[in-house]
Amino acid sequence: MPKRIILAVDDEPLVTRLVQVNLERAGYEVRTAQDGIEALEILQSGQTPFDLVLLDVTMPYMDGFELLHQMKADPSIKDIPVVMMTARVLDADILHGKEHGAIGYLPKPVHPVELVNTVRQALGDTEETETD
Repeated sequence: MPKRIILAVDDEPLVTRLVQVNLERAGYEVRTAQDGIEALEILQSGQTPFDLVLLDVTMPYMDGFELLHQMKADPSIKDIPVVMMTARVLDADILHGKEHGAIGYLPKPVHPVELVNTVRQALGDTEETETD
């Protein structure tokens, strides 16, 4: 089976690097974007068939909630699953994300094992990683 491809969208380079390293170790291919506008351009280009988007909320130019809204309004990318990955963990934020199509919510700071397990669950991959 070909590698699953994930787009990690976060304006903090250390976060996208952490996500990339841990998911690549788990066998995934990871691309990154630093804000919602860049991510939307990547997604709408159709050059890469993404299997999942990991999406921060608080970013410049276009926040994660707006990107999620734009994705779900675009027939060519609306079916790509989205997991919110953010420090915004108030019940209202979680509800807002889920009401607008997010299938999961991963609070920051993200533990590598929780990250990999959440991605596997979101993609229906069965293997689980042991906790430290």
